[in-house]
Formats: sequence, structure tokens, C-alpha cells
Amino acid sequence: AKRSEFPRFNFVSDSTLLEILSLGSDPTAVIPHFQSGLFDAISNVTFDKNNPTQIVEMHSREGEVVPMATPVDTKGNVEVWLQKLVLGMQESVHHQAALRASSKEKNAMTRALRSAEATLRELVTLTLRQDLTPIQRTSLETCITVQLHLKETVEDLVRKKIHDVMDFEWLKHARFYWHQDLNTVVISICDVDFEYSYEYLGVKERLVITPLTDVCYITLSQALGMFMGGAPAGPAGTGKTETTKDLGNTLGKYVVVFNCSNQMDNKAMGKIFKGLAQSGLWGCFDEFNRINLDVLSVCAQQLHCILTALRERKKSFVFTDGSTVSLDLRAGYFITMNPGYAGRQELPENLKALFRGVTMMVPDRQIIMKVKLAACGYQESDTLARKFYTLYMLCEQQLSKQAHYDFGLRNILSVLRTAGASKRASPERSETQLLMRTLRDLNMSKLVADDLPIFLGLVEDVFPSQKVERASFLTLQEALLQVIKERGLQAHPTWLDKCVQLYEVNAVRHGIMVVGPSCTGKSTMIACLAAALTLMGTKTVVWKMNPKATTAAQMFGRLDTATGDWTDGVFSTLWRRAARARNQSTWIVLDGPVDALWIENLNTVLDDNRVLTLANGDRIPMTPNMKLFFEVENLNNASPATVSRAGIVYVSASDLGWKPVADSWLQTQLPNVDAGLRPLFAQHVEDLLQFVALQTKPLMRTEAVCLVRTMLVLLSGLLPRAEDATPRGGMRARAGDGAMQSTARPVLAPTPRLGSGHLEKVFAFALAWSVGGLLDEQDRPRFHAELEKRGLPVPSSVPSSKRGPERPVPSAHSSRAAALSPLKPPAPLNPSAPLTIYDCVVSERGEWQPWADLVPDWTYPRQYGDLPLDLSTLSLPTVDSVRYAHLLALAHRAGCPALLVGNPGTAKTWMVKQYLGQGSPTLRASPAPAQRTLTFSHLTSPGILQTALEGSLEKQQGRNYGPPGGGCMTIFFDDLAQPAVNEWGDQVTNELVRQILEQQGFYSLAKPIGDMKMLVDIQYVAAIRTPGVGWNDIPNRLKGRFAAFGVAPPSSATMDAIFGRLLAGRFGPEGDGLSPLSRVSRSLIPATVAVWREAQAKLQPGPNKPHYAFSLHDLARLFQGVVQADLKSLRELKELEPAGEQPAGGRPETASAGAPQVVVPAALGGAASLLALWRHECLRVFGDK
Repeated sequence: AKRSEFPRFNFVSDSTLLEILSLGSDPTAVIPHFQSGLFDAISNVTFDKNNPTQIVEMHSREGEVVPMATPVDTKGNVEVWLQKLVLGMQESVHHQAALRASSKEKNAMTRALRSAEATLRELVTLTLRQDLTPIQRTSLETCITVQLHLKETVEDLVRKKIHDVMDFEWLKHARFYWHQDLNTVVISICDVDFEYSYEYLGVKERLVITPLTDVCYITLSQALGMFMGGAPAGPAGTGKTETTKDLGNTLGKYVVVFNCSNQMDNKAMGKIFKGLAQSGLWGCFDEFNRINLDVLSVCAQQLHCILTALRERKKSFVFTDGSTVSLDLRAGYFITMNPGYAGRQELPENLKALFRGVTMMVPDRQIIMKVKLAACGYQESDTLARKFYTLYMLCEQQLSKQAHYDFGLRNILSVLRTAGASKRASPERSETQLLMRTLRDLNMSKLVADDLPIFLGLVEDVFPSQKVERASFLTLQEALLQVIKERGLQAHPTWLDKCVQLYEVNAVRHGIMVVGPSCTGKSTMIACLAAALTLMGTKTVVWKMNPKATTAAQMFGRLDTATGDWTDGVFSTLWRRAARARNQSTWIVLDGPVDALWIENLNTVLDDNRVLTLANGDRIPMTPNMKLFFEVENLNNASPATVSRAGIVYVSASDLGWKPVADSWLQTQLPNVDAGLRPLFAQHVEDLLQFVALQTKPLMRTEAVCLVRTMLVLLSGLLPRAEDATPRGGMRARAGDGAMQSTARPVLAPTPRLGSGHLEKVFAFALAWSVGGLLDEQDRPRFHAELEKRGLPVPSSVPSSKRGPERPVPSAHSSRAAALSPLKPPAPLNPSAPLTIYDCVVSERGEWQPWADLVPDWTYPRQYGDLPLDLSTLSLPTVDSVRYAHLLALAHRAGCPALLVGNPGTAKTWMVKQYLGQGSPTLRASPAPAQRTLTFSHLTSPGILQTALEGSLEKQQGRNYGPPGGGCMTIFFDDLAQPAVNEWGDQVTNELVRQILEQQGFYSLAKPIGDMKMLVDIQYVAAIRTPGVGWNDIPNRLKGRFAAFGVAPPSSATMDAIFGRLLAGRFGPEGDGLSPLSRVSRSLIPATVAVWREAQAKLQPGPNKPHYAFSLHDLARLFQGVVQADLKSLRELKELEPAGEQPAGGRPETASAGAPQVVVPAALGGAASLLALWRHECLRVFGDK
């Protein structure tokens, strides 16, 4: 009933309507909802001082004040006085209408042309005045735009000698007539007449009228004349929506723009259709073909019902839901589409039949440039427009094809706005130089490094002999330098230029995309610019969220179809808060991958409408204090419709590099450390990065900055810190983009001051495990040789107390085994062979010490007696476990998450769990007392992960969440790369992981929605398989959050250390000597390794054999079966089973073809059964595959 009384209530959501109705007795409380869809331009009203219930003035968003012709009384129900306000607004605009009487003289057109030219020159001159207010300037530019179109129209009519009022050249234009008998203005386009609607539209820029817009006006007006809808279609940036809105502005119409999405249902669409029919307004449904096909089918029936009633000129009609709806014959329906873009549907044929289409492919850019330049005060607009057009045409032809490049209409308009500001700031400068500088400066921000010299060459060709310096922003640069100094960053020239370019784009665009590879300083750039603007007097806050860490419903909100209840999403909640924040500038940063689905919901935000439209009908306008940023790695999945709507700042990898990151870290160190390390960085790091990139194949590809960051993390854990500085434990990348800052972390143990030789060894160690830390076992010796070649101190031959030769297969059966099987035992390890840098660590005395010397002794747990052991419960220290526990402890000491990368079966999970349970023996470091392992799978979703984390933590003070009972916790993300990759190539689960690591928290998805839950006292470690065919990689931007270390396959010595000690403890000596059982058990290790390696070499996985993967897990399962043997029974056996009988395990001999044949002397007794059991386990583990 309320919506029937005031039809514009159909354009607001149910919750907003309930709020308006509840505040109806207080008109001042309803004012904030005027821009929710009730009015086009009215944002405020003035009440009479003597009679507070009467409205005497209306205000536009731009600040224009228009007196009401008749005061509007606000007594009574809210829907009643709002309808009175609409009528009062129309009456007030009607009083402002004025048309000059037309002339019928013979030379009237010629005189009108001369008058138009003189008026135009005077208007252009006025634009250069410095005392104009923004409203006056916008009005003046609009007058110039209209006047220039009038001049060109008259010129065309005079040139073609048009004399007949029925000539099409005259009829095709919008002609305004004052009808005295109707006391109104009538606009005629061809043979269709429209009565002016007198909607107050505020102070708006008018669209430049070109031949394309003329065609669109004619087609849309003819569609309305035939009681149909209009359907402009074409690529992004051709002016479809803006042309429809401008036609409505010409006719004094309020055009309500709706951003369509796949969340819309037929009930929501029907409500909007009824509201338009009752109010007589126009509705423009942007991206209409994004609606689901089943909803479009219902929309066809609804629109057919309304258009049929319009054709029959009914005053009311019965809608498809059975309700009787009043009808205003001035209603209009328009849809815009981008055919062929991702996420679009083909319209049903019965829906197509209701609309008249108009194709808008290529806008008349040169005409638009000329008119807008004239409106900005440029006297040489014709010549400059030709240069402008030529430059952009050459850019499209000669620059590389990048997804984020846009030289379309929206980019042109942003350049023209800046060109106008430059003209007003420097009216004495050459117009050619001003335009050249504007074109150069505003387009450099989005160019990749390779295209920049080509673009500058094109600018010089189009504007020859013009040398203009860049626009200077001295106040901004001073503030930026101060912020950079306070944060301990480096004023790197190219990166600082990008900050200034971001400022320039921010001045002309309300939607900005910062694009570039990981660790190039994007997040830091946004944060520093916001802090600099705050220093300059404009308080600027940055709110971040990852759009891929939530679903579309969790981001924008969801409508319960059963109850009709609406629940806001995280983004819509942040948007409402930002719209209410009046005393600050709010930047909402969407930090995550872009696809063509979720970002299309923001199209009406990014274009000139600046309104967030939600599926429940809410329309939340964007205030002048709001900016929308996107921080992405690339725009490969973004549609041109999105790219054209936003300003682009592209940050190349070369704009920052690794050197500023290292410099920021070095300046926090002790003077002797800084002086010792700085020349080492300059001499070695860049060349070794090139060596790794060009001559090796790392286990996982990552950016050079990420490798250097891992190096700084290791050095932070190894080196002493300055006494007056923040503990070195907190060196981490600010928001992950390369710039380093300090965060307080506990230091585990003080480190003595280092000598020069000791410092070089620590540097070499950190270099090997960072720049060369992701190399496999084949490339590590090459990297070691390269370090030695460059003169760095590396281990060569280091004596070790624990380096003994690997035991070969006992000679008792080696000759028979060699005769019966091609398997050969591995060669023994030479104790005097030189070690690589990966086999040693720098001791406290500054000497190289083998990892083998640091492996703790392990004894077999005799408390089990003869009972078999469960290998999964044992924790046997090895060289690898000690080595990686040391690296994990260093990373956690530096407050940085750690990542282990390796092939299946390299014991990553086992080593992490051993570290979590026992710490690092080399650093005497104890891990957090509480641990939680989260094993990822293909089905792990962001919701599952967030629920698991919330269940592991408890609420602490404020919004903080931490481990139960206080203390610290380590969370282990096992198989981090396992979650599914969606159709856009994104791992949405790992986007939530990145948000947790960067922002130290996640957004609440339950009430209170939109509040950030901060995670405290938590450190992270993760493990992934080596990316490759069949195995996912993790996002590049997530890699930059970790200190990553490659895990090589275990060596023979490592496997002997694990399983040899296990078998020796299980089948140990009896009395004073070695029993036959013990001697045979010692031979099983090299024999098993030989079988395992032969299986890996000759049984390769393929399309029909994907399960042919033999890893350390197979060896563990094999020996788990061996140690299950009943030790007492084996020792009691004295005779060997008769040869040729079916062996233990019940398998026939034919099943063991190709398996190793082991011949055992009968004197060994029970050892024969052990060998038969080992053979059975080999067949079970390897043969069954």
C-alpha cells in the first residue's frame, strides 16, 4: 500500500523502506534516504525557520540551492508529503523554464549562426576565470557543450540549404517547443513528441552530441513511440548507459539506473518494473544480460504485460502477480548489454521482441575531444583534438596488447578533466604543451616497462619540438618523503614516481586499479600515499578486504528467498560505513584477484552513476570522500567493461627491485653489520639471482624480491641487533610488498658480535638457503660451486665425527643377488668427499659444522619389549630434520611464516611435526606450546578454513582472538596447494590464507558482519608439493608472505639413519655378538633402497598409470610391515623353509617376476623368515601398484 501511494518506494529495499516509514514523523531523519533511489539530485532540503514543517528550498549534491515555488508541507504520512515534494519540485522547475520565441525571417538561420559563434567565444573566455565556483564552472561547460552542438547543427542546416520544416535533416534533431495551450515544453524527435517532465536534475555535465548519439536518440525515441523498450548494445566504453541517461536529462526525466547481476530474481525485477510503470520514470538496466536465464524468461512476461498496457493507453492494468497497478504513460524501459563478454546470457527471443536495438560500436572520439577541450577553455581545440586522436590511435596500434590498457572514452574524459585543470592553473602556458604534458603524465602510470619508451617516442612524434617537464607536486613529495622516512623505507626514484602517478590518477578517478607482480610495493604505495594526504590535512583511512576470501553472497549480501530477509555482506557493510563517515576520506581496497563476475557488480559504482546497487534494491551512493581501489596481480580475467571504468597504475618489477628492500633492512642493523654486509649484497646478490633464473630449475618459481626477503629473514634470525632498535625478530615485509618494517618479537637467544670472516660465512649460509634455497639436489652442487667461484667462504672438506661409510649389502648373498637380479646396491659414501654448503651450518665460533654432527642420538624404546612399534608415533632425528628445524626456527624467530616445498615422500610433514614437538636442537629453540595442524584438500573452502580457525581460538580483549588459555600457537597448513582452482584460475582458499598472513585476521561472516577478527600470538608454517603437472601451485602473492625452503629427496645416508636404526633396535644383537637375524636386518636397507630407486627409474607414471609414484611413504609402509614380525618366533626358528615351496604371504612364484631374488644360507635360521617377510612386503607395497 505504501508503495502504491508513493511509487518511488519500489526502488528502495524493504529494510530501507521500513526505516523511512518508522521515521516519517521526523522529516529531517528521512533526508539521508533521498539519494537511496527516491530522487535524482535532491540531497537535502531547507525548512522554514518560522514553520519547521514546511520545505522552502531544495539542495543538489553539488551544492546548488533552488527555492520552492510553493512551500511543501510535511505533515501527515511520509508517503503523502514525499509525493507533495515531487509535485513541488516539478512545479519549481517549471517556473524556471524559459524559451525564446522562434523567428520566421528569411535570414534567421544565418543570424543565429553568427550569434551562436559570438556566444561560444564569450563562454570559452569565461572558463579561464579563477573566481568561478565548481557549480558555475560545470554549468558553464555544459552551456559550451550545448552551444557548440547548436552552432554545428545550424552550420549543417545552412550548408545543406534546408528550408522545409518537414525535412529529415531538421526533424532528426531534438526540437524544443513551448505549447501555450498546454503551458509546457514539448520536445520533438522526428515524429515522436515528449512532454518535458521537470525533474530536478541538479548541476550535471551534458553528453557531447555526435552523429552516433543522434542515431541513438532517434532509435530510442522511435522505440518509445512504438511502445517498446530501447536496447543499446556494444563494447564497453561506447556510451550506451550515458547516452540513455542524457536523453532522459534532455527530456527532464529521472533515469533510474540498476546494475544487473545474477543475484536478481523475478520478484525483485517485478517490483522495479511496477515502480517505473506507476511513477512514469525511466529505468536503465545496465548489463541486463548478466541476469540468469530463468529470471529473464519471467522478465519477458512482466515487461510484455506493461508494454501492452502502454500501447492500449490504460490508466491501470493487472500485473503478472495479480495485483492492479496504476499506469503513467511516460514510463520507459531500457537495457544495455555487452554481448560476448564473460558471464553474459543470450536473451530469450520473446524478450528481444519487446525492445528495439541500437548498436553502438565506435564513438566519435575526435568530436568529443574537440567539444570537451573547448569547454575547458582551449582556443585551439580543433587542432589539439586531431593530435589527441592521432596519439591514441597510434597507441592502440603500436603498444603491446595488455589486459589493463584502455584508450577508450572513459580514459579520454579523465585526460580532458585534467587538461582543463591544467589550463586554469596555467592560462599563460602554451595549450599544446599543457595537453602534451597531461597526455604523457596520465598515461605513463599504466604502461609496462617495455612500452614506456615507445609511448614517449609517439608523444614526441605527435608533439614535435615540445619539451615539457613533469607536473610538480612539491607539498605531496615532501609529505611522502617524511612518511617514507618515518616508516624506515627508501625513497627509490621510480617507486616514488609511481606514488605521484597514483596521486594524479586518484585526483581524476574514483575507481583505481593498482596492478603489478608480487612484492613490487603496491600495498605500501597505497598506505604511504594515504599517510601523506593525512599529513597534508586530509585525513585518509584505508580499509582492506580480499574479495576472493568470501563468496559473492558473503561479499555483497544475500536475500533469503523464503522469508525475504536481507543480510548484508562484508563489502556492503564497509560501503555503508564509509558513506556515513563524513570527517575523513575513506579508501576501500579490494586486495585480490579480479574476475568477470564479482567485479561486474560494481559497474555502477565505477561509472558516472557512483551508486552501489544491491540485489535487495538498496542504492548506496558513493560520497565525494570515498575511493575504491583494486590491488591485483593482473587483469587477465577482467572484462573491458571493467577496465575502462577504472584508472590504472601499473607497477613493474623493475620499479622497485630488491635493492631498496635490502637497504631498508640494512639501516636497522648494527654499524659493523651494515658495513660488512652492504658490499656483499652489492657484489653477489644480483649475479646469483641471474644465475638461478637462467641456469637452474627451482622447485617453485617466485619473484627475486621474495628470495631476497627470505635471505633477510634468515639474517634477522642469525645476526645481532642494534640495542636501540626494535628486536630483529620482527623484520617482515610491510603488507608483503617489498618494503621492510620492524615489528616487536621475542628474541630467543643473544648472538655475539661477529668478525668479518664469521659474517661472510653467515651471509653465504643465508644466501644458499634463500636465493638457492629452492634448488633441487642436482642444482645445489652447481650453486655451491658458483659461491666458491665468487670467493665466498664455503665448506670444502670438513671432518665429522659421525660421517661413516654407508653399509653395503652383506657379501653373504651379494654375488647371488647380482647374478639373479639387475638391482645393484648403492655405492658407499666416501667419508672424505667434500661437503656442500647445504650440508653444513655456521657454528657459534664461526666455523663450518656438518649437520650430521648435530643430530641427537636416538635409542630404540625398549619399554615396548617385543611388541611391534607404530612408525607414525616415532620421532627419529635425522640430518634433514635437524637442518629444517633450524631453518624453521630462524624464520619464526624473525616473525615470518615458513614454507617447505618438495616432492611427495620427502618427509615435509614429518619434519614439521617433529619441529613442532621438539623444537630446534641447534638453536635451543622451543616452538609454541600449542599447535594445530590443518590439512588441506581439494574440497577445502574459505568457509571451512575460517570455521576451523575460529574453533581453534578463543576471544580475548577487544576484537583479538588467540590460543586458548593464552600463550602462543603454531598453525601448520599441510598440503597448502591442494584446494581446488576455480574456472578463473584462482585458489580462493589460499586467498583467505594470504589475507590472514597480511592483515593478521579475517572478517566476521556472522553478526557483527564486517568486523575484523584480529589473530594474535600465532605463527605459521606450511608445506606444499612441488608444483607441476597434476599438482597445483599457490598464488604468487601468497608466496611472498613465506620464507620458502626446498626439501630435497632423502639421501641413502638419511634413509639408513631412519630405518637402519629402527631395524637395528628391533632386531638387535643377542648377548655379546650379532645374531644372524641382526646381520640380515642390516642388509635390508640398501636392498630396499635399490628396489625403490629401480621402481622410480623404470616404472614411470603415465596417462594410464598415474598411480606409479614411489615415495618415502612406500618405504615407511614397507618397514612398518617388517617390524610387525613376531620377534620371539623369529628367534626360535632354526630351520629354513624347503626351497621351491610357496613363500610366506601366500603368493605364487609367478607373481614375483622381476622381483629381487634373495638367497639365504640355511644356517641363518629365523632370518630366512624375515627375508621372506621383507620380500612379501616389497610385493605388497611396490608390486600391488
